[in-house]
Amino acid sequence: MLTRLKVSGFKNLRSIDLRFGFFTCIAGLNGVGKSNLFDAIQFLSDLSSWPIAKAVERVRGMSGKSVALASLFGFNEDGTTAQIEFLVEAIVAKKVVDEYSQEAMVTSTCLEYKLALRLVQNDPLNRNVDRIEIVYEDLRPRSRAAVKAEWKFVGADKALTFVDGRRTQPFIETKVDAGITKIFLRSDSSDKSNSGAPPRVPLTTPRTVLSGVDSISHASQLALRREMQSWHLLQLEPSALREPDSYRSDSHISVRGEHLPAATFRIALEADVATDLAKLVRGIETVEVVNNDLLELRTLVVTMNGTAFPASALSDGTLRFLALSVMSCDPDSTGLVCMEEPENGIHPTKIPEMIDLVKNLSDIYLLDELNPEKSSSLRQVIINTHSPLVVAEVDPADLLFAQAWQQGGLRSVEYKPLLDTWRASALKAGETCVYPGEIESFLSGIPTSSFAKRKGVKRVRDLFSDANLTQRLDF
Repeated sequence: MLTRLKVSGFKNLRSIDLRFGFFTCIAGLNGVGKSNLFDAIQFLSDLSSWPIAKAVERVRGMSGKSVALASLFGFNEDGTTAQIEFLVEAIVAKKVVDEYSQEAMVTSTCLEYKLALRLVQNDPLNRNVDRIEIVYEDLRPRSRAAVKAEWKFVGADKALTFVDGRRTQPFIETKVDAGITKIFLRSDSSDKSNSGAPPRVPLTTPRTVLSGVDSISHASQLALRREMQSWHLLQLEPSALREPDSYRSDSHISVRGEHLPAATFRIALEADVATDLAKLVRGIETVEVVNNDLLELRTLVVTMNGTAFPASALSDGTLRFLALSVMSCDPDSTGLVCMEEPENGIHPTKIPEMIDLVKNLSDIYLLDELNPEKSSSLRQVIINTHSPLVVAEVDPADLLFAQAWQQGGLRSVEYKPLLDTWRASALKAGETCVYPGEIESFLSGIPTSSFAKRKGVKRVRDLFSDANLTQRLDF
């Protein structure tokens, strides 16, 4: 579970420091940079699996060969390219499994990870081509006492049941060795026989040290890598949701929505899924998986008002509801889910039910039943939206409001909490909350700079002015 994220120098995220609970809604106008936060989270996830160059290619907008690496970096006030710096605080699973199916308990489950990258332009050692180099990488444990004082989000007391460990020595540390800066990787084992000199990795390494950890001898580091690998952007595509599955298909829903029938069949909770779906779509009676033994195919079938419909005949909105319901019932569905504009394809009257369903993807409603020794990781959801209807329905404590600002030639984005919320209490000197008037303006759909009626332009909302509305209701 991601509890804190600091980012500087990445795209237009010049300097942000955000706290997260089990559910967070990022709201703001189009074009302010809401999606760049998701890009930063996905970039960190990819860096835990891929070489740096490959992770960069996977960033939104960076896949073209002609795209300069410099476009990933922000700028300093003097016009020079800034470093990209990340600070991640996260809760990891208590037990981890390595590439060889070996299991181990970690020594610390609450970790702080730091990573800085710099742009090396026209590198003579790289055929005068730009490349990205690590400046420092650092991983340290955090104490239960420290996080208990900081965590104020709803469910923090339950999340604390996943936090243990008393280690103080860094797991990964960048320091000078014989006059050369290197990254040290220390064992997580308490076995003294395994206490030799830690590996020393040069800063020119093509991948992060964390991404190379694959053994239970470094259990805490591997647990963080697994946690970061579980961060993903959910982009449910109707074409993928409509596809049947073979008997040998993966039984977990992909980020695109593939394998919905196989996942539904595995969890064997069709009745629960149907109950959830009935709250959102009128007339839903049953949800079932139909097996075709001849073709070895599984097809999802939904019965509405007495008529059975295969997934291929369902609307986009119904399919998204169905996928979210299956994921919320799936105990194997863990990690951080980022969703852009979940209201797409949803009728406005169903927004409250949609918000409830999305929030149910997190562990906040499940932790009462969990054994504190349970080894699976926590579930967490972050959504972004520009819809006033969505913002109006979320808990004020769950909201971060994105606003663009410009100083000189530098453009950036800020994420502000509402007054009198736990996020507001964590603000530092110089940081501000969003003003109630700004939220009111956003909810009304009227930009603060556009209150005046444009001359000669008719608008639908003019039909509902106070005078016209009174006249229409006076009958």
